[in-house]
Amino acid sequence: MLQRSAERWVAFGTFRLNRRTGELCRLDGDLSTPVPLGRRALDVLGALTDGGGYLVTKQEIMDAVWPNLTVEENNLTVQISALRRALDGGTEPSCIQTVPGYGYRFALPISVTADEAVPEVESAGAECASSDVRERSPSSGGRRTLLLWGGGAFAAVAVVGGAARLASALWKPRPAPARMSVAVLPFAIEGNDPQLARFADGVAETLMADLPNPYSLGYFSPSLIPPRNIMRAAAATTSDPRVFGTALNVRYVLSGVVRGNGDTVQANAEVTVAETGVLIWSKQFEDAREAALGDPTVMARWIRPEAVPAMISDEAARSLRERPHGMDEMDLVLQAKTWEQKVLSPERAERTRFFYERALELNPRSANTLGNLATTLLVQSYLTGAPPPGGYRAVERLIERGEALQPDAVGVMYSRAALLWFTERWAEAATAFARMLTQYPIANGPESMIAQCYERLGRTEESAVLLRRAARRLPRNSWSSKYLMECSLCMMLLGRFEEAIDWALRSIAMNRENAGKPLARLHLTMASAQALLGRPEEARRSTAEATRAWPYVTVRGYWTGTFGSPRFAEQILRILEGLRLAGLRDHVPEDEDFRVAPNDELAASEFGRTPLAIPGARTIGTTELAAMHAKGPLSVLDVSAPGRSIPGATGLAGAGSGGTFQDKLQPRVEAAVAQRTGGDKAAHVVVTGWNPEHQASANLARRLVAANYTRVLWYRGGQESWQVAGNPVENILPSDW
Repeated sequence: MLQRSAERWVAFGTFRLNRRTGELCRLDGDLSTPVPLGRRALDVLGALTDGGGYLVTKQEIMDAVWPNLTVEENNLTVQISALRRALDGGTEPSCIQTVPGYGYRFALPISVTADEAVPEVESAGAECASSDVRERSPSSGGRRTLLLWGGGAFAAVAVVGGAARLASALWKPRPAPARMSVAVLPFAIEGNDPQLARFADGVAETLMADLPNPYSLGYFSPSLIPPRNIMRAAAATTSDPRVFGTALNVRYVLSGVVRGNGDTVQANAEVTVAETGVLIWSKQFEDAREAALGDPTVMARWIRPEAVPAMISDEAARSLRERPHGMDEMDLVLQAKTWEQKVLSPERAERTRFFYERALELNPRSANTLGNLATTLLVQSYLTGAPPPGGYRAVERLIERGEALQPDAVGVMYSRAALLWFTERWAEAATAFARMLTQYPIANGPESMIAQCYERLGRTEESAVLLRRAARRLPRNSWSSKYLMECSLCMMLLGRFEEAIDWALRSIAMNRENAGKPLARLHLTMASAQALLGRPEEARRSTAEATRAWPYVTVRGYWTGTFGSPRFAEQILRILEGLRLAGLRDHVPEDEDFRVAPNDELAASEFGRTPLAIPGARTIGTTELAAMHAKGPLSVLDVSAPGRSIPGATGLAGAGSGGTFQDKLQPRVEAAVAQRTGGDKAAHVVVTGWNPEHQASANLARRLVAANYTRVLWYRGGQESWQVAGNPVENILPSDW
């Protein structure tokens, strides 16, 4: 094996080679000019100069430059030719002499010097390059490896400036890669298509530009991504994600290949762990050729929202392995993000909340964590149907704390807009989401949320424009199916029924695991559109599919929320008329007998068939309730708010959840009702919900009976029967309790 010298500089003729960094310079007086050479050529040069002017066999050079690899001998010949052009300028005799059949020797006198100052490289980009690249420890491969990557990185960055400083900075001892640090390897192409080449460059450039945005990496620091010029420069020397990531001292490498396939363009993207070479995510994306080539940013923004969660999951798993009992703030946020990006459920939302709360204990001044916790509480409210613990005011206080620290933090801005959305302040919510989109234009969600606000406000044409644009940009995964569902609704509101059917079918195809109410809603949208188009058989089939997905569907149940504007109300009523034409039942009669025996047990699910009576409570009908309401104020508790309910009712969404009479919900319900009755357990309390198939209202009645309320009146017919009778209604929002 060749012996490696510990000294730093090797001088020969007018050249100097830095043995540690692979930096090759031509000296002209006091000026040092970088010599651009590929990494393999510089590695060969290192092997020749180590020979000290003696013969170095071909095998020795190849063992040093391509260890553990079988390569053709002509690879060495190519590198020798490149060295001769750079060192000799094409003149003869060459400083690299060939010994036929054996190898090569370096003919110039060689002097080895100790460490000394490096002459300044005159380059506009040098300062930028040196400040942007982290240090890392030399690998076990010794000086051969240093020359391999030092020379390669030097040669590539010489094009963009700062070569000497970059080469030096890359190979000083430096810490381990930062968590969530990532670099983008320019996307390769299959074939020789200039348009595809430009498209591939556009995809990679967009990813390079987007990843430093705080929105991209789950609100983590953008300083963890190398600058674009550094990534491009390093990529000029290798297409190996592991070597590329190691050279730039990052944890992850995002890479891909683009190919044309007739009228479509495909991009295979993947994320590799740079330290181990393990592939943690890969997926193929496809788009129509004309559309894709016209705007490569779209493909990039399909890739990013799926690649980033893979990195977050890997990083979170690593922190559990390395610091299971001593997690810092970032570890805890990573754990929260991992739970957050899974399919929504109350249990997963609770885990997310747990980790955000622990992170806040370590750093109460993290604006993004405050915002993320606020959003998590809103998500829990959505999943459980109950207000957040402490009510919406508790969420507001978290957001206000975040705004006081950093009002433009992405987590804070989103939570503010989401709170306005959940409390149905549509105009304010639209403004808040628009403000966020201005600050973070690569965000995927705000555009669709603004569009939904516009729908409720009667600005349907504006909503359609935004939804179409959002649908084009959204990633192609199951999460985006809900946005396509909104596109379908928007087309129905506009009376564009064929388009509504098309969007509904696309939403169903996007998420094959869709089930329950969301799937039923899509089939009902199609049923209404088909009926209004005069296709009754198709409409009946769609109605049957909706009923199979969710057996509790009714015409009036298609839209149970409030009406944000008169125009929106009129548009919804037209959809309901289509559902009646499709044969869907209008409502559940309030006296419908499902032959369920009266019982005092809490039902586990929110919907299901109820008995005609509840022990300890009295069932009342619409006529009796209307008469009581006309005589004066009543304490009416509605578990199905928000919606259009009995004027003066209080929305107690979530108070009818299942469980036991000894669970945590019971004392909360009792306190909320006591506040509204003045603690008088003999006062009349009317309990209602949506209709006789809404078990939540029966559950609330049972809870009040268990709390010794003696005049519990259960209005079984609910909002549906009240509206069918033509009684006045009022928009009721959920209240804090």
